[in-house]
Amino acid sequence: MPKKFEDAVSAVLAGADPDQVAETILAETKPAEPEVKAPKIGEVIAQLVMDATMSYDQIVTLIHDQFKPCNTSARSVASVAARLRRDGVDVPHRRKAKAVTE
Repeated sequence: MPKKFEDAVSAVLAGADPDQVAETILAETKPAEPEVKAPKIGEVIAQLVMDATMSYDQIVTLIHDQFKPCNTSARSVASVAARLRRDGVDVPHRRKAKAVTE
């Protein structure tokens, strides 16, 4: 099928169906739909660490549910939080649970 306007005119003059030629040209010139990117693990963790009510272990559980083949640990989450703090983001600190003494 024709790729340029001049080729389309030549095809129509040669006896091609004008409607079919027009549909082909329009189909080739339509802009592609924007590709929707899936969020990266680090981006999701960065959003979740802003919620002070969630512990790192809870964040890890959510990450494992959303991204099935991943090796994210509480240390990974803490590293993302530390990086955000270094970059000037006010990330809430979490306190470790006190050990139960009997």
